[in-house]
Amino acid sequence: MRTHIEFRTDKFPEYEDEDIEDAVNPGRFGRRLAEHLQAKLPERGVLTEEPFAEDWGWVVRRWFKKIDTTEFVGRVAEALDAILQADPDVRHVRWWSEEEAAR
Repeated sequence: MRTHIEFRTDKFPEYEDEDIEDAVNPGRFGRRLAEHLQAKLPERGVLTEEPFAEDWGWVVRRWFKKIDTTEFVGRVAEALDAILQADPDVRHVRWWSEEEAAR
């Protein structure tokens, strides 16, 4: 199952005050990308909460119950892939499975 993604884009520059105002740890940016994904994921049937800063970056989360999330994670991966692949400003999209990322 695809659970990790990497891509390149200049589409989501940091906000001028992002390092001071929002980041838990300075130098961790991504609020614009998190807001973009929060707006786009519901168009593909994935409802999310408001993005929030974490110590390693930004999180766009949906609460999971203790159930098998394989199908849902697959749907989220497909939605993310479609959003990124459809955007001409995004390039070099690369996915890994959890096992590959652990290597």
